[in-house]
Amino acid sequence: STQYLTGLTGEDIPRGIADFFKQSLSSGPFSKKNKVDIYETPFDNLHVVTATPELADLQPKLEAKHKINKLRKLLDELDEDYERIYIDTPPALNFYAVSALIAADRVLIPF
Repeated sequence: STQYLTGLTGEDIPRGIADFFKQSLSSGPFSKKNKVDIYETPFDNLHVVTATPELADLQPKLEAKHKINKLRKLLDELDEDYERIYIDTPPALNFYAVSALIAADRVLIPF
């Protein structure tokens, strides 16, 4: 969980993946540095971008605006900073799972 990995809770999480998707709905430009906050964890070489329940409210707006490729663009920008990027999605075939599939170079599906 976010709290376990970062020590952050609720209001302490300033910018996560929901904020990235909200910014993609606005017409104004934004730079790489203000898209998301990437948090270090107590585990070596593990950094996380947080997610919040706010994502559920954003999904219909993102689908209506055809923003399915935005995560791929973000990961392309972060690619030079990280050897591997893992995207953990819930077990549902929704906007976020499809966006993750488009953004991924490889997919691991546990059974």
